[in-house]
Amino acid sequence: MKEDIINEVYRLSNTYGLKKLTMSTLASSLKISKKTIYEYFESKDELINEVLDHYIKKNYDSLNHELKESSSIVEQLKIVCFLFIPRPYDFYENNIKEIELYYPEKYSELQKLMKYKTEKLINIYSKGIELGIFEPNINPITIAFISQSFLKTTYNENMLDMNESKIPLFESFYEILLYGCIKR
Repeated sequence: MKEDIINEVYRLSNTYGLKKLTMSTLASSLKISKKTIYEYFESKDELINEVLDHYIKKNYDSLNHELKESSSIVEQLKIVCFLFIPRPYDFYENNIKEIELYYPEKYSELQKLMKYKTEKLINIYSKGIELGIFEPNINPITIAFISQSFLKTTYNENMLDMNESKIPLFESFYEILLYGCIKR
């Protein structure tokens, strides 16, 4: 049930925001009593903090798992670019201003996540240069910026349904991005 409550906060915060989301709305949406929510969380602030902890951990875990499973440095670059912005992005985009205002410690942790991803990208790209795979004259921060801009655009256009017609869009983008990075 705890996981269901957290997931419902993700969903409802896109409509209400984190501050305006009430425990009554959350309980009603889950078809449970507020008392049930309070069995898992002492307060709304505790719930929101746990949701944000869950969100941040999920992003670290996803990136690290994907990188661990990857078979090549080129694949690692593609992964870190694809996972560069926090997921689900709509939660991040719709709530980041409230997180910054009302949950500054969590905002700082989200900034650390972005710094971590940037450092991963730089390390992967530097290793690729050392191996003679990537062009040394390309700044990896530029790669992060291009990837982040592309992903934000596709999210804003609801392109991440990942149905068959949209997958080639991502593959094409990363092929173009990697084509510019790989030494020829």
